[in-house]
Amino acid sequence: MENDNHYWDITAKYLQGNANLSEQKALQTWRESAVENEEQFLAQEKLWKLTEYTATHEVNTEKAWNQTKSKIEAKLEKERPIKGMIFSSLKIAASIAIVFSSIWLFKNYVLGDEIIIVKSGDKKIEVVLPDSSHVWLNKESRLVYNKDFSAKERKVQLDGEGFFEVKKDAKRPFIIKTGIVETKVLGTSFNLRNYQSDNNIDLVVSTGRVSFKAKTGADEAIVTPGNGASISKSDKKLIQFSVDDNNAWAWRTGRLKFDNKPLKDVLPDLERLYGIEAKLQSNNLGTCRFSGNFENVKLEEVLQVLQVTMDLEYKKIDKNAYIITGQGCNN
Repeated sequence: MENDNHYWDITAKYLQGNANLSEQKALQTWRESAVENEEQFLAQEKLWKLTEYTATHEVNTEKAWNQTKSKIEAKLEKERPIKGMIFSSLKIAASIAIVFSSIWLFKNYVLGDEIIIVKSGDKKIEVVLPDSSHVWLNKESRLVYNKDFSAKERKVQLDGEGFFEVKKDAKRPFIIKTGIVETKVLGTSFNLRNYQSDNNIDLVVSTGRVSFKAKTGADEAIVTPGNGASISKSDKKLIQFSVDDNNAWAWRTGRLKFDNKPLKDVLPDLERLYGIEAKLQSNNLGTCRFSGNFENVKLEEVLQVLQVTMDLEYKKIDKNAYIITGQGCNN
């Protein structure tokens, strides 16, 4: 119970937008460790919204809990009478008091509809959502959603990386929660990435228009095809950029395209696709430019092409780490 209290506290800070990067990572690890933990998080998030309470000053937790408890009891009495329901309060740091003593409350009242949790593990998989939208999950990714979307909106949660093809529905926006970021669309296709080890949450749009913003940030980007946006997890800073290829979702298609691209920009694409780390011996090597297309080829083949065409050498220094050496270029 002590451990649960700890993560209830961190969740409360996360929902307020006050959790630091270390706390966000700890919370993410805890959520991924067990289905029960994810259900607890989703329950707390839903109850948080139910209270419609935003803490901007010192909180009277007893008063806040009484208000929350009244709402719960009123709805329970209306929707499903329960005899002998016992509540015990648990304090949430700098926030409100939330009470959970019954697993029934978690699964039948707070969670409501059945929660589907899809984990890709060490494979890339395709998921068809209730509205017929398609999501391709990269390795070590997770998608969470209700078995039946609500009448007003379609909400999912992504951890890891996914390529979305969202079915158009003007009456029900499609909302993706990804850490501190919320992505909102009506009907479009795009790649969204947020692994726990990443410093940023990245979006690249293929078709349509996508709204991209931090939950508590003031900046919002409306991203169009051929463009992307990134939000820093540490300071919530948003930047926008243009893209001239489809390498952001090469993990799904297996295709890489480089058109006179500096080596320093080629290597990150290889790192993302093959799950490696590639370092340059000197910064001068990064200015060497490369053009070429690859489709469903092994990493060694790509490195051999770079070696021959750019007069470079590569050496494997660890299981998933390489170093690139050579004379460099004067571009």
